[in-house]
Amino acid sequence: MDNKKIAFNYLKSYEKGDQQVLDSYLHTEHIYYAPGGYEPSTREERIDEESFFFSAFKDIKVTIEDQILEGDKVVNRIIMNCLHSGMYQGIAPTNRRIIITYINILIIKDRKIYKEWAEFNMHSILNQLQ
Repeated sequence: MDNKKIAFNYLKSYEKGDQQVLDSYLHTEHIYYAPGGYEPSTREERIDEESFFFSAFKDIKVTIEDQILEGDKVVNRIIMNCLHSGMYQGIAPTNRRIIITYINILIIKDRKIYKEWAEFNMHSILNQLQ
């Protein structure tokens, strides 16, 4: 399987809402760089973050608008449409659908997601939940 397909399958796995499926794509040495320049997250921290996301959002639909491959690097422009069904950033469930647009950069190593960067607008997400 080529790196674009690995990235595609990883991103589309959000639609399953299954933490174990998502985790299966992460390299044992996975490093995640969140928006805002925070300290990178380890694989275990990333799993916790995604578990929190899945507790707040259900019925996730992922559209990959663009995907660019350069060697072991895959850049994705993504639109995620999801149902706000659980507590998120102190906001009680609204049972409304929201749109999350983001850019995701992945480094693939040993057919797994080794490094990952994400850029999204948290302000836009929170505005949709109010």
